[in-house]
Amino acid sequence: MCEYLIRETGDHTEDWLSEMKKILVLTDAYLTRQLWEKGLRDALGNLYDSQEFRYLELRMDSPSSMKWSTEPVKGVREAAGDLEQVEREVGNAEILVVHFAPITADVMDADKNLRLISSARGGPVNVDVEAATKRGIIVTATIGRLAPPVADHTIGLLLAEVRHIARDHAAVMDGSYFASQDPRRTRRIPVQEMEGKTIGIIGFGQVGREVAKRARGFDLTVLAFDPYVDDATASKYDAVKVDLETLLKKSDFISINARESPETYHLLGKKQFTMMKPTAYVVNTSRGSIIDEKALVEALQNNQIAGAGIDVFEEEPLKKDNPLLRLKNVTITPHTAGGSDKSTLRSVGLAAGTVARYIKGEKFLPGEVFNPSVLEK
Repeated sequence: MCEYLIRETGDHTEDWLSEMKKILVLTDAYLTRQLWEKGLRDALGNLYDSQEFRYLELRMDSPSSMKWSTEPVKGVREAAGDLEQVEREVGNAEILVVHFAPITADVMDADKNLRLISSARGGPVNVDVEAATKRGIIVTATIGRLAPPVADHTIGLLLAEVRHIARDHAAVMDGSYFASQDPRRTRRIPVQEMEGKTIGIIGFGQVGREVAKRARGFDLTVLAFDPYVDDATASKYDAVKVDLETLLKKSDFISINARESPETYHLLGKKQFTMMKPTAYVVNTSRGSIIDEKALVEALQNNQIAGAGIDVFEEEPLKKDNPLLRLKNVTITPHTAGGSDKSTLRSVGLAAGTVARYIKGEKFLPGEVFNPSVLEK
């Protein structure tokens, strides 16, 4: 059993609380020192001033800075910032609080005192979780931090496709609407009404449930596929749990909200697209790897499905020669679904909560620990 749980369950809680923790907070342009300091003070209360906090602004444009990419580098991806700076400055912090910073095995080896990495990401892909697990370091994540804006964006992409909003906007702006012999823009697939149709949600976690809540406003029947969610949980959101094949065959709209994992890699491929209705629309605001992008392009080109709304891609940043950019039946946004006026505050608040629970010797909330096997050692 790890030291964290011994402290929590034994008679040493008072000693644990009296020990000053050394905490390094890596800030950036999105999650600034001001935001982190307020969030941590709110979470810790009077305990804040008895800890040793260091705030370090991460450099993003130095020669040794990693650039944000889906391609893995040194066991991390979707990371940004000066790796050498992190290795040099980590010192002997017991707690490391991060957002986009690359936290590699080398960073962990540079700090033998490290016990907790608190990530302000829903999926801490910028942290080498496998390396942390081998070293007995707890990695926490902020599950659900972006659920409301991602659900909003999901519905927005669906509406843009079903109503052809983005295409009509582009036609007006570039002048092609005025030159058209068909000003009403008759299409192979007509504009669909949402009411009475069926939406299938793949992945019924925090985001999927938020999508289901919004779907009710359109009088949609909601189907859910998620092996880790029971029928009762789905029913709370007026959803019916089904297997993947049933969902694909019955849904008019399909929303991908599953977590990236080996199980969900290319969950939708050529076979799955053949199961869908030719009038179906697919929306992906989760992770690009869940869809076989080549199969998606073929399905759109061959009119196997009506269209797609895509915010995430197998390779990011999105390249100019991506074949999706040449299609007429797709609406694309550049991985912006999680942005909102509240998402930064929510991210900081949730991450600060994990730091507070560790310092106070309290149990972590369900789902917060990304490598729970560490707690069993």
